[in-house]
Amino acid sequence: MTRRGDRAIRSSATAALAATTGLVALVGCVASSGTLDAPIDWSTVDGSPGESVCGLPAGDQSPPETPPAVTWQERDGVEIPVSPTLGPGDTSVMNRCYAHSPSGALLAAVGLRADEIRHGNGTVIVNRAARTGERLSALVDGEIPDVSDLPHDATGELIGYRFESARDDDVTVSLAWASTTSGRSTSARIRLLWEDQDWKVVMQPSNGMWSEITADDPLDRFVRWGGSPGDSTDARAWAPAARPVR
Repeated sequence: MTRRGDRAIRSSATAALAATTGLVALVGCVASSGTLDAPIDWSTVDGSPGESVCGLPAGDQSPPETPPAVTWQERDGVEIPVSPTLGPGDTSVMNRCYAHSPSGALLAAVGLRADEIRHGNGTVIVNRAARTGERLSALVDGEIPDVSDLPHDATGELIGYRFESARDDDVTVSLAWASTTSGRSTSARIRLLWEDQDWKVVMQPSNGMWSEITADDPLDRFVRWGGSPGDSTDARAWAPAARPVR
């Protein structure tokens, strides 16, 4: 039996392939209904090397040893970290346009998780995943699940991050959450590639975004990302209060 989410994803993939001769990934936005806006014409973007698609400078290329200074903004009951220098520069539908730096990649990872909560894994993979052969095959075959790889407990409070690797165009970072119900921690790894002047997630063999999902990972291995209410580094609960988490 084909699920409604599978049909929507297959439809999105077919439209993308027809518009781009089957080789270029779809980069248009997906609204919460699952329908696609017109793809962005990246050829019209005038950005110097290193700049993001919306003109954010690359900035410091060192992985941050302390959390970046951010403010937290809520959309549909989900809060994301926002910085005028790191991004996101566009939150009109999904969180996009981050600085070409490890700090920008860190904020992009958090923004992608927020998009996954709001829109589902399938919508994020269709619109925000790097172009790989595996992703193209999954789009054609309609094999991208809408449900996240992460357990329900991973929608609690963001409490830390750890960089696994950081190269110019390829960053892997682990995030840690504390459950708002059990108090237990969950960590997971996400890999990002710099593509089309923005950070894109690399689809995993599960056709989701996350790998190395671990319960009760020792938190002394992470840079603590939290604080008192009102702090610029305050880690807020991401789970929407009025709707179930995907």
